[in-house]
Amino acid sequence: MASERRSIRSSESSGEVRRAARFVVCVDNTGYAASLEMRKIYQVLPDEVGSRHHQLRVIDESGEDYLYPEQYFAPVRLPHSIEREFGGVSMGKTCSSGLDDRCRDEDGEIRRKRGDTLVRTLRKEYGDDFARGFRSNTKLDTVLRETDSASLSDYLKHRR
Repeated sequence: MASERRSIRSSESSGEVRRAARFVVCVDNTGYAASLEMRKIYQVLPDEVGSRHHQLRVIDESGEDYLYPEQYFAPVRLPHSIEREFGGVSMGKTCSSGLDDRCRDEDGEIRRKRGDTLVRTLRKEYGDDFARGFRSNTKLDTVLRETDSASLSDYLKHRR
C-alpha cells in the first residue's frame, strides 16, 4: 500500500503523536481521501517499525489498520469512559472482519488467527505443548479439522 512506502519528514509534534496517542484526529488526508476523513478521530495501534519511519498504524475507513504519515494526525485525549466506548466499538467482540478476516484487540494484537497460521507460530504464543502430535509446519485449519474443533478458542478450551 502506498501509505506504507511513502517517505515522511519528521517533526517534533509528530513525535508526540507517535509516543503517546491511542487516538488521533486527521488534520491532512492528501493522497488518502478515500481512506481518511478530515477532522475524524481514529484509533492508533502500536507499531514500532512504523514509528521509526514516522508513520502511525491507524484503523482507517476500510476498518483495517494501515500505516499513514504521522504528520497527518494530531493527538486527541479522550475521557476514559469515551475511550473505552471507542475501543469497544472498533475493537470489541463485534468488530467487523477485514480484508484478511482478522480482528485486533485494543493492544493491537490479532484476535482471530487465520487458518493458514502455522503451529510453530502458535506455539510461540501458546507454549511448546500446543497441538502436541502435530508437526510445526501444520496449518491451524488442519489441527482444528482433525480435532473436531470449531475454532482456536474451542480447541484451547478442550485441550487444557
